[in-house]
Amino acid sequence: MLRIISNHHKSGTVFWNRVLRSLIKIKPIKTFNLTNKNVDDFNKLLETNNQQDLFIRDIHGLIDNFNLSELNFLGLHSARNAANLIYSGFTYHMKTSEEWANAPKVAFNNLSYRQKINSLNNDQDRLVFEMTMQQQEIKRMFSLIDNPDFLSVDIDKISSDKTMQDLKLIHSHLKLNDIDISLSEWLVICRRHCLWNSIPKGRGLSHITTKNPGAYIDNKMLFLKNSRFVFKELFGIDSYKKTFESNP
Repeated sequence: MLRIISNHHKSGTVFWNRVLRSLIKIKPIKTFNLTNKNVDDFNKLLETNNQQDLFIRDIHGLIDNFNLSELNFLGLHSARNAANLIYSGFTYHMKTSEEWANAPKVAFNNLSYRQKINSLNNDQDRLVFEMTMQQQEIKRMFSLIDNPDFLSVDIDKISSDKTMQDLKLIHSHLKLNDIDISLSEWLVICRRHCLWNSIPKGRGLSHITTKNPGAYIDNKMLFLKNSRFVFKELFGIDSYKKTFESNP
Protein backbone atom coordinates (compact mmCIF):
# COMPACT_ATOMS: atom_id res chain seq x y z
CA MET A 1 0.00 0.00 0.00
CA LEU A 2 1.18 3.51 -0.80
CA ARG A 3 1.71 5.93 2.04
CA ILE A 4 1.64 9.54 0.91
CA ILE A 5 3.22 12.26 3.05
CA SER A 6 2.36 15.63 1.55
CA ASN A 7 3.29 19.06 2.81
CA HIS A 8 3.97 22.55 1.49
CA HIS A 9 6.79 25.06 1.54
CA LYS A 10 7.20 25.98 5.23
CA SER A 11 4.89 23.27 6.57
CA GLY A 12 7.24 20.46 7.49
CA THR A 13 9.56 19.73 4.57
CA VAL A 14 12.71 19.45 6.70
CA PHE A 15 10.99 17.56 9.52
CA TRP A 16 9.40 14.88 7.33
CA ASN A 17 12.49 14.44 5.17
CA ARG A 18 14.58 13.86 8.29
CA VAL A 19 12.05 11.45 9.79
CA LEU A 20 12.03 9.36 6.60
CA ARG A 21 15.81 9.40 6.33
CA SER A 22 16.01 8.12 9.89
CA LEU A 23 13.47 5.38 9.13
CA ILE A 24 15.40 4.27 6.07
CA LYS A 25 18.46 3.67 8.25
CA ILE A 26 16.64 1.04 10.33
CA LYS A 27 13.89 -0.27 8.02
CA PRO A 28 13.93 -1.43 4.38
CA ILE A 29 11.39 1.12 3.18
CA LYS A 30 11.33 2.72 -0.26
CA THR A 31 10.51 6.31 -1.12
CA PHE A 32 9.54 8.28 -4.21
CA ASN A 33 9.95 12.06 -4.22
CA LEU A 34 7.21 13.73 -6.25
CA THR A 35 8.30 16.94 -8.01
CA ASN A 36 7.23 18.94 -11.04
CA LYS A 37 10.07 17.29 -12.95
CA ASN A 38 8.98 13.66 -12.53
CA VAL A 39 5.21 13.80 -12.97
CA ASP A 40 5.37 11.30 -15.85
CA ASP A 41 7.30 8.84 -13.69
CA PHE A 42 4.75 9.25 -10.94
CA ASN A 43 1.87 8.58 -13.33
CA LYS A 44 3.59 5.36 -14.44
CA LEU A 45 4.07 4.38 -10.81
CA LEU A 46 0.37 4.86 -10.13
CA GLU A 47 -0.47 2.60 -13.05
CA THR A 48 1.87 -0.25 -12.15
CA ASN A 49 2.83 -0.20 -8.46
CA ASN A 50 -0.13 1.09 -6.53
CA GLN A 51 -0.17 -1.88 -4.13
CA GLN A 52 3.46 -1.90 -3.02
CA ASP A 53 4.69 -0.55 0.29
CA LEU A 54 6.15 2.75 -0.78
CA PHE A 55 6.34 6.20 0.78
CA ILE A 56 5.54 9.09 -1.55
CA ARG A 57 7.14 12.38 -0.49
CA ASP A 58 5.37 15.42 -1.86
CA ILE A 59 6.82 18.70 -0.61
CA HIS A 60 4.57 21.12 -2.50
CA GLY A 61 1.11 19.57 -2.29
CA LEU A 62 1.36 18.43 -5.90
CA ILE A 63 -0.61 15.29 -5.09
CA ASP A 64 -3.71 17.48 -5.15
CA ASN A 65 -3.36 17.66 -8.95
CA PHE A 66 -3.82 13.89 -9.40
CA ASN A 67 -6.92 11.72 -9.58
CA LEU A 68 -6.48 9.30 -6.69
CA SER A 69 -9.96 7.79 -6.77
CA GLU A 70 -8.73 4.36 -7.92
CA LEU A 71 -5.65 4.34 -5.74
CA ASN A 72 -5.19 2.25 -2.61
CA PHE A 73 -3.29 4.58 -0.30
CA LEU A 74 -3.00 6.15 3.14
CA GLY A 75 -2.58 9.91 3.04
CA LEU A 76 -0.95 12.28 5.50
CA HIS A 77 -1.13 16.03 4.91
CA SER A 78 1.24 18.20 6.93
CA ALA A 79 -0.35 21.64 6.87
CA ARG A 80 -0.25 24.86 8.86
CA ASN A 81 -2.48 27.77 9.68
CA ALA A 82 -2.15 29.85 6.50
CA ALA A 83 -1.23 32.99 8.48
CA ASN A 84 1.72 31.15 10.02
CA LEU A 85 2.65 29.67 6.63
CA ILE A 86 2.68 33.03 4.87
CA TYR A 87 4.54 34.86 7.64
CA SER A 88 7.15 32.11 7.89
CA GLY A 89 7.47 32.11 4.10
CA PHE A 90 8.26 35.77 3.72
CA THR A 91 10.72 35.86 6.61
CA TYR A 92 12.46 32.80 5.14
CA HIS A 93 12.57 34.28 1.64
CA MET A 94 14.14 37.49 2.96
CA LYS A 95 17.30 35.56 3.91
CA THR A 96 17.32 32.32 1.92
CA SER A 97 20.34 31.28 -0.12
CA GLU A 98 18.26 28.98 -2.34
CA GLU A 99 19.30 29.44 -5.96
CA TRP A 100 15.83 30.02 -7.39
CA ALA A 101 15.10 32.82 -4.88
CA ASN A 102 18.35 34.62 -5.74
CA ALA A 103 18.05 34.49 -9.53
CA PRO A 104 17.08 37.76 -11.30
CA LYS A 105 13.53 37.79 -12.68
CA VAL A 106 12.22 39.97 -15.47
CA ALA A 107 8.87 40.26 -13.68
CA PHE A 108 10.67 41.96 -10.78
CA ASN A 109 12.74 44.32 -12.98
CA ASN A 110 15.67 41.92 -12.74
CA LEU A 111 15.49 41.71 -8.98
CA SER A 112 15.47 38.25 -7.44
CA TYR A 113 12.57 37.04 -5.29
CA ARG A 114 14.73 37.68 -2.23
CA GLN A 115 15.69 41.17 -3.36
CA LYS A 116 12.11 42.01 -4.30
CA ILE A 117 10.64 41.04 -0.95
CA ASN A 118 13.41 42.91 0.90
CA SER A 119 12.73 46.02 -1.20
CA LEU A 120 9.14 46.32 -0.02
CA ASN A 121 8.29 49.08 2.43
CA ASN A 122 6.78 47.11 5.31
CA ASP A 123 5.66 43.72 6.56
CA GLN A 124 2.10 44.21 5.32
CA ASP A 125 3.39 44.61 1.77
CA ARG A 126 5.60 41.56 2.26
CA LEU A 127 2.66 39.48 3.50
CA VAL A 128 0.62 40.49 0.45
CA PHE A 129 3.53 39.76 -1.89
CA GLU A 130 4.20 36.35 -0.35
CA MET A 131 0.57 35.19 -0.39
CA THR A 132 0.13 36.43 -3.96
CA MET A 133 3.26 34.71 -5.26
CA GLN A 134 2.55 31.47 -3.37
CA GLN A 135 -1.21 31.44 -3.88
CA GLN A 136 -1.37 28.23 -5.96
CA GLU A 137 0.41 26.20 -3.31
CA ILE A 138 -1.70 27.73 -0.55
CA LYS A 139 -4.85 26.84 -2.51
CA ARG A 140 -3.60 23.25 -2.77
CA MET A 141 -3.12 23.25 1.00
CA PHE A 142 -6.74 24.28 1.60
CA SER A 143 -7.89 21.69 -0.95
CA LEU A 144 -6.01 18.88 0.80
CA ILE A 145 -7.29 20.02 4.20
CA ASP A 146 -10.80 19.44 2.83
CA ASN A 147 -9.88 16.08 1.29
CA PRO A 148 -11.29 13.28 3.50
CA ASP A 149 -8.73 10.81 2.13
CA PHE A 150 -5.96 12.67 3.94
CA LEU A 151 -5.31 13.10 7.64
CA SER A 152 -4.34 16.76 8.00
CA VAL A 153 -2.11 17.77 10.90
CA ASP A 154 -0.61 21.11 11.93
CA ILE A 155 3.19 21.04 11.82
CA ASP A 156 3.31 23.86 14.41
CA LYS A 157 1.51 21.62 16.89
CA ILE A 158 3.84 18.72 16.13
CA SER A 159 6.80 21.05 16.67
CA SER A 160 5.53 22.20 20.06
CA ASP A 161 3.61 19.24 21.57
CA LYS A 162 5.82 17.24 23.91
CA THR A 163 3.08 14.61 24.33
CA MET A 164 3.30 13.88 20.58
CA GLN A 165 -0.44 13.24 20.28
CA ASP A 166 -0.59 13.95 16.54
CA LEU A 167 2.45 11.76 15.90
CA LYS A 168 0.75 8.88 17.73
CA LEU A 169 -2.34 9.43 15.57
CA ILE A 170 -0.19 9.46 12.43
CA HIS A 171 1.40 6.13 13.37
CA SER A 172 -2.05 4.60 13.62
CA HIS A 173 -3.41 6.29 10.49
CA LEU A 174 -0.50 5.19 8.31
CA LYS A 175 -0.73 1.65 9.76
CA LEU A 176 3.00 1.62 10.40
CA ASN A 177 2.75 -1.51 12.52
CA ASP A 178 1.90 -3.33 9.29
CA ILE A 179 5.38 -2.59 7.95
CA ASP A 180 7.18 -3.41 11.19
CA ILE A 181 7.51 0.13 12.52
CA SER A 182 6.36 0.03 16.13
CA LEU A 183 4.90 3.03 17.91
CA SER A 184 7.91 3.25 20.21
CA GLU A 185 10.35 3.20 17.28
CA TRP A 186 8.29 5.84 15.49
CA LEU A 187 8.16 8.17 18.48
CA VAL A 188 11.88 7.82 19.20
CA ILE A 189 12.66 8.85 15.63
CA CYS A 190 10.16 11.70 15.51
CA ARG A 191 11.21 13.03 18.92
CA ARG A 192 14.75 13.31 17.62
CA HIS A 193 13.61 15.82 14.98
CA CYS A 194 10.86 17.75 16.81
CA LEU A 195 11.78 21.38 17.45
CA TRP A 196 10.56 21.20 21.05
CA ASN A 197 13.26 18.60 21.69
CA SER A 198 16.13 19.28 19.33
CA ILE A 199 17.13 22.51 17.58
CA PRO A 200 19.17 21.75 14.44
CA LYS A 201 22.63 23.25 14.22
CA GLY A 202 24.59 24.72 11.36
CA ARG A 203 22.91 24.49 7.97
CA GLY A 204 19.83 23.01 9.61
CA LEU A 205 18.95 26.40 11.05
CA SER A 206 18.18 27.94 7.66
CA HIS A 207 14.54 26.79 7.64
CA ILE A 208 13.75 28.09 11.14
CA THR A 209 12.09 31.51 11.01
CA THR A 210 11.07 32.02 14.64
CA LYS A 211 13.09 33.19 17.63
CA ASN A 212 11.35 30.57 19.75
CA PRO A 213 11.51 27.25 17.88
CA GLY A 214 9.47 24.58 19.59
CA ALA A 215 6.88 27.07 20.88
CA TYR A 216 3.51 27.52 19.18
CA ILE A 217 3.25 31.11 17.91
CA ASP A 218 0.03 32.47 16.41
CA ASN A 219 0.81 35.04 13.71
CA LYS A 220 -2.77 35.98 12.78
CA MET A 221 -2.50 39.31 14.64
CA LEU A 222 0.24 40.42 12.22
CA PHE A 223 -2.27 40.54 9.37
CA LEU A 224 -3.92 43.96 9.31
CA LYS A 225 -6.85 45.28 7.27
CA ASN A 226 -5.28 45.33 3.80
CA SER A 227 -3.45 42.00 4.03
CA ARG A 228 -6.62 40.34 5.33
CA PHE A 229 -8.62 41.88 2.48
CA VAL A 230 -6.16 40.52 -0.10
CA PHE A 231 -6.21 37.10 1.62
CA LYS A 232 -10.00 36.96 1.39
CA GLU A 233 -9.89 37.99 -2.28
CA LEU A 234 -7.31 35.31 -3.13
CA PHE A 235 -8.60 32.36 -1.12
CA GLY A 236 -12.27 33.02 -0.39
CA ILE A 237 -14.38 33.45 2.70
CA ASP A 238 -14.25 29.81 3.87
CA SER A 239 -10.45 29.75 3.86
CA TYR A 240 -10.43 33.15 5.54
CA LYS A 241 -12.60 31.85 8.39
CA LYS A 242 -10.43 28.73 8.80
CA THR A 243 -7.36 30.94 9.06
CA PHE A 244 -8.47 33.95 11.09
CA GLU A 245 -11.56 32.84 12.98
CA SER A 246 -10.44 29.45 14.29
CA ASN A 247 -8.57 28.70 17.48
CA PRO A 248 -4.91 27.51 17.28
